[in-house]
Amino acid sequence: ILFKNRFNGRLVLYDRYYFDHFIQPTSRNLILPFKKLFLAFVARPTLIVHLNASSVEIYKRKQDLPEKEIEIQNSYLDKVLRDYDNVIQLDSVERNEKELVVDLFYKTIDNFVFYK
Repeated sequence: ILFKNRFNGRLVLYDRYYFDHFIQPTSRNLILPFKKLFLAFVARPTLIVHLNASSVEIYKRKQDLPEKEIEIQNSYLDKVLRDYDNVIQLDSVERNEKELVVDLFYKTIDNFVFYK
């Protein structure tokens, strides 16, 4: 309803898993050098929303990875996201949930207008 993109008029949605293959310790050193080739086989999201947080903050929320690994994953994700012009980055530490939703709403509308 809001937006039609290049994928047969469908909005392409992903969770964080779109970039998981680039940041996981088991595959990142193999896949990152071939990122562009690899992504040629994956539908590109219309819009990427990245909630920024430090490794310390992420670890407080979920302790399934050590802080050092989260730091490495944040670094890899920053490298991957630099190649995209459809990224909305929001600080998930400094803002409360309501502020994030409002900011995301306006930035999403701006982004859709830009790609129209």
